[in-house]
Amino acid sequence: MTIVASLLAFAGLVLLALSMPRHHARVFGAGSPPSAPWVKVAGWLLLTLSFAPCLVIAAFSLAILRWFGVLTFAALAVVLLMSYRPTLLRHAVSAGVASAVLAGVAAFLVK
Repeated sequence: MTIVASLLAFAGLVLLALSMPRHHARVFGAGSPPSAPWVKVAGWLLLTLSFAPCLVIAAFSLAILRWFGVLTFAALAVVLLMSYRPTLLRHAVSAGVASAVLAGVAAFLVK
């Protein structure tokens, strides 16, 4: 379940980064149209959703601690990708959400 939380947090942070004009221009090029307003809402929604798998694993107080750790490493991954390979972030959101769904289904089937 930590993998699901990590992938959801990563996708949410990528969407929040792409909602900023500076990062959007770096990933899609300077002439690209600005991102839609729903991108920021979707990013916050995915970040909020990433807390749910942490609650499944542990009690509330430990889930908060685990979630902050997940957010830290997801933010590190976004910063590194934005610094060294910003074009890879184009498809990172869809890959992150799809992988989170597959990992979540696999985790429930294994139980």
